[in-house]
Amino acid sequence: MQKLFSVAEATRDDFRWELTQGNGLDLAGSSDGYIPDLLCVSSDTYASLVAQKPVKVPAEYAALVVEITSPSNAAEGRKPGPKRERPTTWSGYAREGIPHYLLIDRDPKVLKAILYSDPDRTTGKYRASTAWPFGKRIDLPDPFGIEIPTATWQPWTA
Repeated sequence: MQKLFSVAEATRDDFRWELTQGNGLDLAGSSDGYIPDLLCVSSDTYASLVAQKPVKVPAEYAALVVEITSPSNAAEGRKPGPKRERPTTWSGYAREGIPHYLLIDRDPKVLKAILYSDPDRTTGKYRASTAWPFGKRIDLPDPFGIEIPTATWQPWTA
């Protein structure tokens, strides 16, 4: 799968975000932690966090988290269905107030990216979403102002 953000975008003078992979996200409110596929924090915040050397990034510093589905984790990243009794990553991110959650669903039956926003911490639900089918450009809203091409994205293979 291609990179989400091009090198050209990430090196723009006005690009004020740090994008990291493999950083744990501390969800203190749920006594849980997730490792998103991509974690986006402001450059200033990231510099401060690096100096503190936290094991996990506190959720309140995350501006955007990205999860990419695979056959083994798709149900965990999606909005819970009516028959699901336990929360998903979607619920955990909303409960922690993470303002933007981008789910890239590579399921051959789905093939779309969904940006969830406006989290309700009380209910653990996102109140707004925007979806793009693979092949259409993703336009992340302010404060990001980033375009993500998806023309080469592929479904997972079993």
